[in-house]
Amino acid sequence: NMLFRKLPSAFNRGIIQSTIGNTNYVADFLACTLPLILYGYFVSKGRLKTSLFWLSGTISAIIILWCQTRAVYFGIFFSLLGFLWIYIVLRNKHALQMKRKKILFLVLAFLIAFIFFAFPPGLPENTPSPFETAFLRAVQVVEGEGTAGSPYKRELEWQTSWEMFKDKPLLGHGWGSFKLLSADYQMRITEREGKFYGDYQKDYESHSDWLQLLAEGGIILFAVFAILVIWIAVNGIKKILKGDLFMAAVFCGWLVIFIHSFVEFPFHMQPSLAMFAIFSAILLDGVKT
Repeated sequence: NMLFRKLPSAFNRGIIQSTIGNTNYVADFLACTLPLILYGYFVSKGRLKTSLFWLSGTISAIIILWCQTRAVYFGIFFSLLGFLWIYIVLRNKHALQMKRKKILFLVLAFLIAFIFFAFPPGLPENTPSPFETAFLRAVQVVEGEGTAGSPYKRELEWQTSWEMFKDKPLLGHGWGSFKLLSADYQMRITEREGKFYGDYQKDYESHSDWLQLLAEGGIILFAVFAILVIWIAVNGIKKILKGDLFMAAVFCGWLVIFIHSFVEFPFHMQPSLAMFAIFSAILLDGVKT
C-alpha cells in the first residue's frame, strides 16, 4: 500500500513513512545508526565500501532532517558531536589516520544534506522548506504555542503520568495501564482552574518513557531500569576509554535513543527498542555479571 500511492502534500513530514512505521520511527531508527555509518566510513579502505557508507550517511541525514523530529535533532546533535570528539581524541592517542579526501567528502555530505534541507529541489511555490518548518517548530517549543501544538499536549500527558505516579508511587498501576487510566487521571488536571481547564485528549503513551515507567511500574521498577541503564552506560564508557572506536559508535547510537526517551516513547516503538537492546548487548559484551 505504501508504493505508488498519491501523496496528499509535498514536503510534509507526516508523509515520511516506511515498513517500520511513521516519521518518528524512521527518524529515530536512522539517527541511531548514523554513528555506525560514520564509523564504517572512517575505517573502511576500499573505494566501493567507502562510497556506500558515504551515500548511505548522506541520504540518511537528509531524511532525518526532513522528518523534523525535534527530540531526534537534539539527540543526534550531541551524539555526533560526541562521536567526532572521541574520534579526534583516539586519532591523536592511537595514531588513527584518515585521508584528507575523506574529510572533504564528509564536509560535502553535510553541505548536500543542508542544501536538500533548506532548498530541496522540486519544492512547490509558496511552500515552506523543511528547514523553515523545522525552525518554526523549534521556536514554538521555546516560546509556547497555545493549546494546539505538541508541547502543550506533552505537558498535559506528563502531568497525567505524574498524577498516576502520586496515586501509587511504590508499585505503580501495572504494565500497559497508562492508556487505560490516563483519561481518568487527566480529568483531575482539566477540572482544576489553569491552562488545561476543560480540555481533553486521548493518550496512549505518556510521550516520556521515564514518566510512563513511573506511572506504570512505580519507583521500584523505575529504579531497577535506571540502574540497568547506568550500568550499560558506565561499561560502554569504560570500553571507549580503552580506545575502542567501534564501541564509541555503538554508544553514540545508543545515546540517541536514550535522549529521545525523555520526551518521546522509543521504548514503546519496536524498531527503536530492538536497536537499543542490540546496542546494550554489545556494550555489555564480555562484562562479568
